[in-house]
Amino acid sequence: MTLIIKSNKKAVGTFQKLRFDKILTNGSLMLFDSSKIVSLPVNGSTLNNVAFNEAIETIGSGTEATMKMPVTLTQVATKSAVEFSSKKGLYFNISATAEAGNEMQIVVPDAIRQYILNNPNNSFYASYWSNVTRVGTTSTAARFAVRNTSAPTTNLLFELGKVSPITRPIDGSANQIGNLSENGANTTGIGFRNVGVLKFNGTLPATIANLTGRFLAIAESIIIYRIYIEDLTVSGRTYAQVSALDKSLKDAAFAEGGKFYNDTYSPNIA
Repeated sequence: MTLIIKSNKKAVGTFQKLRFDKILTNGSLMLFDSSKIVSLPVNGSTLNNVAFNEAIETIGSGTEATMKMPVTLTQVATKSAVEFSSKKGLYFNISATAEAGNEMQIVVPDAIRQYILNNPNNSFYASYWSNVTRVGTTSTAARFAVRNTSAPTTNLLFELGKVSPITRPIDGSANQIGNLSENGANTTGIGFRNVGVLKFNGTLPATIANLTGRFLAIAESIIIYRIYIEDLTVSGRTYAQVSALDKSLKDAAFAEGGKFYNDTYSPNIA
C-alpha cells in the first residue's frame, strides 16, 4: 500500500489584500452596491459602503460606521415607493403627478467629503449604474455631484447626469479628463455614466457644511444599482483604466448570468 502525504505548506510570497469587489483598490472611497443591501432604506438610515476598508486606509482614520452613506427621504403619501426590483436594484418609484414632492438622497459621508476638501488637487473618478423607468420633466438637478453650495455649477469636483431634459452644462467641470455616457441622459433603460476630473474646479468652501455630495433621485423613477468614487492620485490608475474596468463589470452584471440580468420592477405609480 502506498501512503501519500500532502503538505499544507505554501510558498512564501506577496499576498494581495482581500477586496469585497473587483473594482476596489487603494484610493477607493465609496462604493454603493444595491445587491448588498440588507433592508430598504428609510429617512435617516444609512447604507453600507462596500469600500469602507479602502476608504479608511486612504483617509488614514475612521470606522466602518463613519464610512456609511446617510439617506434622506421625502415622500408624498401614495405618490412614491422605495422598493427592490426583482434582482435587488434600489428602486425609487415616483408618480408623474407628484414629481416635486418626492426625493431620495444617498449622501457622500462627512469623512469622505472632508478628505476631498483636504485634497482638492487630487484627481478623482466617479460613476453610477442605473435604470430610469420613467423620465422626469420638472427638475434640472444633477443626479450625482460633489460641489460647493456657492456657485455650484462652477465650483465643483464633478456633476454627473441630469434628471430632466432641460438643457444645462453637465458631466464634470473645466478640469474634466474623460467621461462616458451609455443611455444615461433623459431616456429610459439601463444607463452607465462616469467622469474623471483632474482636480477641484473653482473655489473651495471653507468647511464640508458647504460641500455637498450626493446621489439624488428626484422627479424621475429610477433604479439605482451602483455608485462609485475613487481617488486616482492615490490608486495610481488612469481614468481610462478605471472606466474600462467599471464598464466591463457593468456589462457582465447585466448580461445573461449576471446578477442584474433580466431585472424586472413594479409599474410606475399613477
